[in-house]
Amino acid sequence: MAPPCTTLDRGRRPGAGPARATRRADRASGSGPCRRQHAGASGGLDHLPSSTRVGDRQESYTPDFDPRRFAVTHQRFAARSDLNELRDVANDYLLLSSAAYSRFADSEALVKPHQREFAARYQQIFATFPLLQEWDPDEMQLGPVLRLYRLEPLAAECRDHANLAASDAFVSDPAMHRVAERPVRWTAPGQWALFKTCLLPGRYRIAVEGDVATPGLLVVADRDGKTWARLGLAPGSAAADFEAPSAGKWLLYAWLAPGDRVGELTVRPLHSSPGG
Repeated sequence: MAPPCTTLDRGRRPGAGPARATRRADRASGSGPCRRQHAGASGGLDHLPSSTRVGDRQESYTPDFDPRRFAVTHQRFAARSDLNELRDVANDYLLLSSAAYSRFADSEALVKPHQREFAARYQQIFATFPLLQEWDPDEMQLGPVLRLYRLEPLAAECRDHANLAASDAFVSDPAMHRVAERPVRWTAPGQWALFKTCLLPGRYRIAVEGDVATPGLLVVADRDGKTWARLGLAPGSAAADFEAPSAGKWLLYAWLAPGDRVGELTVRPLHSSPGG
């Protein structure tokens, strides 16, 4: 069996706010087999959409990610969270390490109630969420097995409306979001803010609530980051319509101009008129 990576406790600030738990990361040295494996896994996520949230919990012994692309929350054991927490619409993926979950694989060694609970929770995770990719150690890259799972809300949790607050948006530049309670403010060209929601099938109007002084763009993407619609936003009353073909998660990217401010996005159903 490959030796575990050397670890050192430390905290970090991810792209979407302060971490909710201290993470144990491979930081004893700047190189080595574990570092190489972690770098390979991190590079293997390049296909994921920008502003992906790598799980509500990223486990111990997993790689660092670019906070400009990924919003990461760290927790030593993902099994501390129940499935409903993991399915929250804000979460997209869950990255697990065998250095964490394998501690609960031997049923005879589980003597405390929380250990048995964690073991059962890991089995639920393995059986419930789709496994997208697995990185195995080999002669060149030692260390733990890393597993990437997709997280998504149940269709029953989707709604036909949403109020998406600026405080929950992921922004491309931290300068846009200095105070969580205040609107997101565009300060330079090329900036964007992402809002996430889970919608039922149907036609919707998305309204940008705030001060939009110049034409903007709203990009609607599916859960994989594939563009579904590119919708123009007019100054003043910025709103656009789109159709969700099925129940699921949608990513709403607002591209606006310097000086624009957004307090929230509202999503409301468009009802057909009689005879229409």
